[in-house]
Amino acid sequence: MTLVPGCESGRVSLARKGAVKLEPRTAGKVRVAWSDAYTDEKGFTVTGVVRREDTVGRPIKVNVQVTVLSPDGSTWGEALSDDLYVPRHAVSKVQGFERFRLHFPNVPPEGSSVLIVPRDS
Repeated sequence: MTLVPGCESGRVSLARKGAVKLEPRTAGKVRVAWSDAYTDEKGFTVTGVVRREDTVGRPIKVNVQVTVLSPDGSTWGEALSDDLYVPRHAVSKVQGFERFRLHFPNVPPEGSSVLIVPRDS
């Protein structure tokens, strides 16, 4: 792997620093395969991949709902992705996933929890 200096300038992963806790969920046949939360000059962004667990059927239409809870348990912010069409998981190929990215204009307080839930749309 080669790292190019400046490619992600200004981007700080709050999840890796432990400033926020990511809590991905599974819904039906779709799960959050990986996720991250970071800050940059534009605010706070939650990004990741949803993936199908089954190998049959047509693409499933889902949205990803992100709810940020402040350390006291109150809702700090919510966002819903556009429609995602997650294809079936092909065992022999790198398929069956779809990327999402949700942006918030402000950075949540340290110690916040980020709930990431795929929802049938």
